[in-house]
Amino acid sequence: MAEVLPFLAAVVMFLASPVLVKRAKRQVTAWIAEARPYADVPPDQIPDYLAPEQIDAYLEYAADVVQTIPAITLTAVGVVLALPDSLSPPAVAAIVLTVVMVVLLVDSAVLGMAPHTYLRSKLLRLSPIALVGIAVNLVGTMVVAIS
Repeated sequence: MAEVLPFLAAVVMFLASPVLVKRAKRQVTAWIAEARPYADVPPDQIPDYLAPEQIDAYLEYAADVVQTIPAITLTAVGVVLALPDSLSPPAVAAIVLTVVMVVLLVDSAVLGMAPHTYLRSKLLRLSPIALVGIAVNLVGTMVVAIS
């Protein structure tokens, strides 16, 4: 049972990600509001890409981009380490290769999307990376529990 706890903890962290991102957004919004009086540009002339709503989207997107590789890789490493010692080296190599390919594909897909397009694909307030992280960790939990 103790072997599945790290995977379940990761699921909880992914479920908490909307709250964590909201905290960061609130703080950045406060910093922007604090700095706004010092801007040399009237508020109606601020470019769209610098509007607070756009910055919110960039923050959420950036938060996911930086956690893509560690989230999937750490889970995969945990699964490989938790697998039985009787697993053959070619099987372990196949698992590692599959994980590397998935990480590269997911990372490339996220980096290739515009922040607004990426965020429109949220489900239950969870971003695609959070959903993938939850799924990967649940699979890790099942693999470890079965082995």
